[in-house]
Amino acid sequence: MPGLGPEGQRGARVVYVPEGTPVAERRVPGGLEEPYRRVPLSAEPEMTWPHREEFWLGDLVGASPGDELPEWTEAFDDALIDLSPKVGHRVGGYPIPIQGGLDCDFLGAEEDPDDWVLLAQIDSDDRARMEWVHQGTLYWLISRADLAARNFAGARFTWQFL
Repeated sequence: MPGLGPEGQRGARVVYVPEGTPVAERRVPGGLEEPYRRVPLSAEPEMTWPHREEFWLGDLVGASPGDELPEWTEAFDDALIDLSPKVGHRVGGYPIPIQGGLDCDFLGAEEDPDDWVLLAQIDSDDRARMEWVHQGTLYWLISRADLAARNFAGARFTWQFL
């Protein structure tokens, strides 16, 4: 599933609320469905790495595409698969794509995909009654410059589903 182009990003924007800003809980506007169930979240640091389709094992041994790789690289690749979380919520780190690499069709021709990092990943979650089209996952990416400047209005959205 392709990500949203620039015209579709408005409905998936990130709103930054600095610490100390007064906020109040509001009721769901009339005519809308029941809100998602509240689910307590906590964070745990974990090691992340690029998805296998975005990471070429030959880089580990200085090989070029087309070179024969040492036998151990296949076992290393299998071990990475075994260690990888199967999908889930995530803040920062590398995304866990469920359909190969993430679609970055929101980037302009002059923008480098390597300059974008994961801001947040929200998986389908039965506990909260959130399902994004057949167990999909939502991803917000942000450029390194916008993240450093806390310009969260520059974050972009894409998604994938099974």
